[in-house]
Amino acid sequence: MFIPILTSIIVHFVFNSLGNTKREDIVFIAFQFWVLGMSIVALLNESIPHILASLVTHLMATAWAAFQITHTANFRSDFNRVITHGACKNISLLPHYWNARGEAEIPSLALNVIALFVSSFLTWKLIKVISNEICMSSH
Repeated sequence: MFIPILTSIIVHFVFNSLGNTKREDIVFIAFQFWVLGMSIVALLNESIPHILASLVTHLMATAWAAFQITHTANFRSDFNRVITHGACKNISLLPHYWNARGEAEIPSLALNVIALFVSSFLTWKLIKVISNEICMSSH
């Protein structure tokens, strides 16, 4: 079977990109554990800078989850245009990948949005309590 060189290069690039996506997912999962640890430390220290840093990390995690969805949609569009409808003549190389990816990314974004709202609320409450304690102890 003969595969044109350009097709071989394109397919190699696509599967290399998929490998990068897998590595990004692993790092994002590790980052989620780091965010959890940072949130626990912020609560234990009762420190406004730690609490604000925790809120910012929740914001970053939510932004990254949203970025992943748009990145996957753009990659899927390019993949379908160049590979599925181009080089492979309407043969799908990844028939179940896109649905499985969406089934993971959308709940991840939803959970990150919920965590961001909870973190925002708790940050507001904790800063209020800590500020009141600081004011009470200074009198």
